[in-house]
This record gives sequence, structure tokens and C-alpha cells, in this order.
Amino acid sequence: MKLPETVTEIGEYSFYSCGYLTDIGTFERMKRIGACAFSNCRALVNIGTLDAIEEIGGGAFISDQKLVLSLDGLQHLRIIGGYAFGGCPKVTGLRDLPMLEEIGASALDSANIPEVANLPRLRRIGASGLSNRTLVTVGDLPSLEYIGDSAFRNATSLTTFGAAPNVTYIGANAFEECRKLETLGLDGVAAEIGREAFIACTSLKSLDLSNVTSIGEKAFSYCGTLETVVSLESITSLGKNAFEECRSLVTVGKIGNLTRLPNEVFRECKALANVTLPDTMETIGTAAFKHCYGLPEIVIPDSVTTIEEEAFSGCTSLQEIIVPDSVVKMGNHVFGGCRSATRIVFPKYLTYLPGYGVSFCNYMVEFVFPENVKSISDYFFYGCISLKEIVIPDTVTTIDFRAFWDCTSLTRITIPASVTKIDSTAFDGCKKDKLVWVVTPGSYAETYAKKNYYHYTYAK
Repeated sequence: MKLPETVTEIGEYSFYSCGYLTDIGTFERMKRIGACAFSNCRALVNIGTLDAIEEIGGGAFISDQKLVLSLDGLQHLRIIGGYAFGGCPKVTGLRDLPMLEEIGASALDSANIPEVANLPRLRRIGASGLSNRTLVTVGDLPSLEYIGDSAFRNATSLTTFGAAPNVTYIGANAFEECRKLETLGLDGVAAEIGREAFIACTSLKSLDLSNVTSIGEKAFSYCGTLETVVSLESITSLGKNAFEECRSLVTVGKIGNLTRLPNEVFRECKALANVTLPDTMETIGTAAFKHCYGLPEIVIPDSVTTIEEEAFSGCTSLQEIIVPDSVVKMGNHVFGGCRSATRIVFPKYLTYLPGYGVSFCNYMVEFVFPENVKSISDYFFYGCISLKEIVIPDTVTTIDFRAFWDCTSLTRITIPASVTKIDSTAFDGCKKDKLVWVVTPGSYAETYAKKNYYHYTYAK
């Protein structure tokens, strides 16, 4: 079948599912091909040239697996609609398109396009628009504003994404699994970054996020070679797990005026050494810094009122931990496994000690109690093997399950008359023959010591 050379437009569904159509001649004057015009024409191979084409509609050639076509150098092409060439592996080229403004959703997801170059007017790339495994290089895109969800997802050969200084939106999963991506020309953009946008981009090393306002959940999770995030000072919204398992990340710099640090935001960032929390911070979320092994110090602002469970668990390089008096709520395991901390100061007004709170703080020799604490919780001092002496304040009434379990160096403990309950397991694993209790005559602690054969002496 041959179309007249004078044809300038083909309407929607014009040749839909014409399964035996193979060649329709030249399209030299064609300006517009409507939606699904040649969709499912599985035998179609040749449509000639498209030198005058301005718009290719959504699904125009979807599933035309044999279609051979190069898009390079189409001087008038403005729009490639969604799914236009979906499932067309023999379509090639996306270079030298001076008028192209939009690539629709899944428009070229199966095409053979190793390079995108010279698209000065491209403003929008739709969802999964260039999600294909052949893409290696994307040149500068000076007019690009919008990168849709999964736009480059699984572009596993992509190494370079050029300068795109005007991007304002990067969708969810936009660059997911782009494991070879080393150069990303998005430094300094004032963009919103969607959830999992760069998850598992394992070759990225540095990012300037100083103007980014929003980062979604897991946006940079598992970026294992990422070393530096220049700044997060413009952030107003940060998703949980945003930088989870960025194991090479050393520097984050200043974080913007957040009130909550999200759950697991820096979990397993094992090299993290430099982060500054803002003085607007009120809550440090669950496991926010869990297993940040390289973190040598942290300044908790006195605006913080809540530190949730496991927030600093396993931060093995912290040497001193001072929790400001503004904190009134702390979760379990909050500083568990901070093995290098020698001194830990809890906030003055806290009325309880969280379970496993300083467990396995192996080098801790000094712990400063809150002034109003009423109980020592389960496993609170578990495994504090360097703790030799401790004075329990006279506000405490209860010592709970295995509170001092395996405190093997503990030789002297002062237990005030205010204590009226000691769990039978509270001192399991301590060296009973070397431990001396300092008690008040007639107190519950004295009775307990006698009954359980602890050495004791009276307080002076």
C-alpha cells in the first residue's frame, strides 16, 4: 500500500491492527500522525521519511516490532506522544531535534537509543519515557523542567546525564537501578525529588542538593558509592529511608528547617562523619542514625523533645553523648551498642529510662541519671562491661528485668532507700563475689542483699 505524497495528516486509529501492512511509501509532507494510527501493525517495516513531521500521537506505532525508523534530525518534531513507539525495538536515534518539547509516557521504552543529544527545547519527559537498557548518554537539556515517574528506570547502561539546570520535578523511581550513572547534571536544581528516584544508583559519588525542597522516601537509598551531599539546607520535606544504606556517604552538611528527622533516614550510612541538625528539630525518628559506625559526634539541638527507638543504635564511634534537657521522651535501644561512648548524660527531666537504652556501651564508665527518674528499665545497662561504680538516685523505686545484666566490671552500686522493687534477674551476669551494694539500714535493698547473698555495706 502506498499513500499519496500530498497527505499531511493521518487520523486516530486509521490503520489500527492492519496486520499485513508492510510498506506505506514516503511521508515527506506528513505533519501529524494521530493516536494509535498504526498501532499493532506487526508486519509494518517502512514508513519512509518523516522530514516534515511535527507530532506523533500516543500509541501511534505501539507494538510495531518490525518497524525500522530513525528519529535523528527531524527538524520540526515537537511532540512524541505516550507509547508512540512502545514495543518498537528497531526504532533508533534521538539526536538533533531542535523543536522537540515533549516525550510522552513510555514513548521510547523499547527503542534502541544509545544517545540523547541536541534537544534544546525539550521540557518534559513522561513516565517511563526513556526507560530502556540501550541508553548510555544524555546530553545537556537546558529547557528540561519535568522528569516523570520511572522516566529512566532500569536504564542500566546510562553513564552520563548532562546539565539540566531548570528541572523542577523528578518523579518517583525516575533513575532507579541506573547503576552505571556517574555524572548527573542536576547540581543546584530547585527540584522536588520523588520516592525512590535514585534508588540503587550505585555509581553516583557527589550531589549538590542545596536548592532541593523535597526528597521522597528512599530517594537515594542504596547509592553505595555516594560520598558527599553538599547541603540539604533548603529541605522542607524529607522522606523516611531517604539515604538508607549509602555506605560511603561521609558528608551531608546542614539540614534545612525540619521539625522531624524521618525514620531510618541515614540508617546504615556506615561512613557518615559530618551532619548538622537544625535548631528547629523536635523529633529524631526511629533508627534515624542506626549503624552509622563512623559518626564521631552529634550535637542534639535543645529544640528536640523526642528521640525515638534505635535512633543512634550501633553508632560505634560516638565517644560522648549529651542529651539536652529539652528531651522528655526516648525510645528503646536509643543508644544501644554505642561501644566507644565513655560518658553518657541523659536529660534532667526524663522520668524513665528506656529499655536497652545504653546496652552494650562497652567503654562507658560514667552515666548521668535524670533528676526525676523513677525506674531503671529492662536491659538498660546490659553489657556495659566497663561500668565499675554507679550511684542510683533517690527518686528511683524500681530496678527492672536484667537492668544490669552482664555488667561484669561492676564492683560498687549505691541503692537508695526509695527502691522498693528489684527484679530477681536485675544483676544476672554480674560478678557477685566482687560486687558490693551500698544500702540504707532497714531498707528494701538491705533485705534483698541479705536474702540473695550479696556483699553489702551501709551508706555513710
